[in-house]
Amino acid sequence: MTEQAHGQRLAETFSSPPTTSDDGAHVIGSTSIRRRRLVAAPANTLEPLGETTSPRRYQMTPMPMFMPMARDRRRVVEATVVAAAFSGLPSTVQASIKQRSLRSAAVYVYDTTCAVGTLVPPGRPGFGRGVVVHLAISVLCGETLARTLPRNQSVAWGAAAGFLIGVINVGAIGRLFPAIRRLPLVPQLADNVMFGILFALVLDRSDRQRGDRGGASS
Repeated sequence: MTEQAHGQRLAETFSSPPTTSDDGAHVIGSTSIRRRRLVAAPANTLEPLGETTSPRRYQMTPMPMFMPMARDRRRVVEATVVAAAFSGLPSTVQASIKQRSLRSAAVYVYDTTCAVGTLVPPGRPGFGRGVVVHLAISVLCGETLARTLPRNQSVAWGAAAGFLIGVINVGAIGRLFPAIRRLPLVPQLADNVMFGILFALVLDRSDRQRGDRGGASS
């Protein structure tokens, strides 16, 4: 094809009126120019560069109030010893007031300790055996409280936990043993509540002292 013929064919192509085909394309002569429609994507489907379209994973963060606390072993032992030694104050004071005698209070403490000794074989009352059982129960309860007491309002939670422990130990299990069943129930429950309060108080004091030392060193 000569240059003159090629120019004539181009002139004929663009001189003919444009038509529209069925698929929406503009046709000029034998040349079709198709329109591309730009459709904006919804805003919620757009992602920043560098992100993939894989499903996002969300992690549930527990409430700090109920998170188990990381306790120092020495602090837990200290709190357990204090709570075990002084948790019997409510029932001892109640016996002293009722009998109006310190000697009667001492007898009550002795009889109660001997009754605790019946929880283990051979099931006979014994002061030494009762002391060992009391300490073992105190250690178990202290370990439980150290892992469950929250940081916020720990004294109130300690009192509630102590009451629950008393209901289980004295109100349920203890009722199966005659020597424990003969003890007054309400003062025994008060002793367990005192255990939880004292444990939380000592543990909180230790945490505050450790926090104060950490702040002073920084």
